[in-house]
Amino acid sequence: MVRNAQAYSTFIAKYKCFYDRAFPLTILKNTGWNKSRQPWLTTAFLKSCKKKSGHYKKYLANPTNNNKQVFTRYRNKFKAVRLEREARYYSDRFTECDNNLNKTWKIITQVLNSYELLDSLLNLL
Repeated sequence: MVRNAQAYSTFIAKYKCFYDRAFPLTILKNTGWNKSRQPWLTTAFLKSCKKKSGHYKKYLANPTNNNKQVFTRYRNKFKAVRLEREARYYSDRFTECDNNLNKTWKIITQVLNSYELLDSLLNLL
């Protein structure tokens, strides 16, 4: 019985050694919150997004009518401004290359590929 326990502890020690070597612990820094994949989103917009998330968390923690109204108003205003800003950004991009079809199609392809990438990522979840 003692020999089995010793063999088991030796096995576990070797297994843990190999596991730690294959999958080392790494410390990840979460500093990328202010970087955006969408070029029309500025750091101020990303801060507003964090504020919107804060309102939502506050509403989830304490679901009162006041918290719901605050979150809903902020969410709707944020979405309206974001969509208007995105439309203006692409409108400006298209007016920059209004006589160049090659550049126009590059912009269209870029937009479509980013949405396809987003759809594929959402499907993975």
